[in-house]
Amino acid sequence: VPISAALLKKNIWQKAFPGFLNFDIHNSTMAGNKISCIAAIQVLEVISHPNFLERVKALGAYLYQQLKTKISSFECVEEIRGQGLLYGLKIKEIKAPWLQWEQMGFSEFQDRPVAGAILVERMLRFKKITQVCAHDWSVLRIEPPLTINENIINDFVGALVASLQWMEENAY
Repeated sequence: VPISAALLKKNIWQKAFPGFLNFDIHNSTMAGNKISCIAAIQVLEVISHPNFLERVKALGAYLYQQLKTKISSFECVEEIRGQGLLYGLKIKEIKAPWLQWEQMGFSEFQDRPVAGAILVERMLRFKKITQVCAHDWSVLRIEPPLTINENIINDFVGALVASLQWMEENAY
């Protein structure tokens, strides 16, 4: 649910909103959404817990260990980079002529790598919604929520392994 907040110094606040009656001059369509406010309060409670960051660090280390152990041996994996719970998986470009943008009817993308997009499509078959990086379509973005657990990480990495196996058997 959408929500936002702005923190301003007092002198900036007074210039932007001169007087009590003008405080809501900069509102939005989503302003005052009760569900968003309740969700935001819950998020603040979760992330304020003393062990929250330690848990996130531990899960990030676990995710990296799983990625390194399970997928670094694939020839199509060029690099695993990142830290914490934010990773990028760089995939070598596909050589198979039948898996090129032109063959799939998307010649307007011919200057973009196809490997990441193919991996996104394969992951979708396992009901995993993934994305490539906007600046480099050969990099799969791995950015789970901070509330993830080891079982979900294992399930994701299992789907990634199966998808990479398919790619190595069919795309290179």
